[in-house]
Amino acid sequence: MVLILIFLSCRYKRQDMMALGKCSLNLSNIPSPSLLPGYTKKLYSLLSELLHKSHFLPMSLTNMNSVDLIPKKNYETNKLISGQLQLSNKTHLVLDETCMEAGKLDEKGVRNIQALGNLITFQKLDYNFQFYPVEIDTNIPVLILSEGKSMLNSDCHVVLQPDKMCLLTINETFEAAKHFMKDPLLSRLRFYLSSIPFKDHEIPSDLQKVIHEDFVKLRQNDNKFSGDDLHILLVLARLHSLSKGQQLLTHESWQTVQDMEEQRKSRIIKK
Repeated sequence: MVLILIFLSCRYKRQDMMALGKCSLNLSNIPSPSLLPGYTKKLYSLLSELLHKSHFLPMSLTNMNSVDLIPKKNYETNKLISGQLQLSNKTHLVLDETCMEAGKLDEKGVRNIQALGNLITFQKLDYNFQFYPVEIDTNIPVLILSEGKSMLNSDCHVVLQPDKMCLLTINETFEAAKHFMKDPLLSRLRFYLSSIPFKDHEIPSDLQKVIHEDFVKLRQNDNKFSGDDLHILLVLARLHSLSKGQQLLTHESWQTVQDMEEQRKSRIIKK
């Protein structure tokens, strides 16, 4: 369910330094390349069928130290040299961290990791004009696939619990899913995922009081629960309501995302 909500997410407003509406997801406990070779590429191939725009970036050490993620101005040709993060709005960026091997990031690699971090956290990208950076607003939903918790920050970290028997037939499952996702169903799914994020949404006044009271309770139960954590819950609740065609936040959606958050945290503790 949370993966669908991430597909629906988008930055709809800026308030001070916060990019309201954005929600990045880190799926960890992804099968390693040695256990299931090509798993992340097959998963992305399936996801790319559903999404209007997407980009897959393997985060191998070689890639991080060599690829140009940040656009750079060439003053000799007076042209902007494109980078892989120069993506149009609502392009879903899928980062494959499972291919990251042991080694050292060089200066370019460190800059690339920093650029990814800024994109995820602030939805901003600093274009390299050599003598000065030019800050560009972005609206790029990010999905991180990793074995352990990602080195990059994310708004939501979910530990997968793969069924061992299902892993034995995962290739057949991917093939069956691709066979199933044909028009007109595929076109309907893509329209659904691309149109929902831009619908208006409101929180009823009576529910605002409930949310405030729940925030106080959450703080009492966990003193590390912050305003940022509340913001993520509100983003997910908004997306959950919109996913069902509801433009007013409901008690049901608010309670559902709180239950999802409890389950998410319990998986991390168990691990």
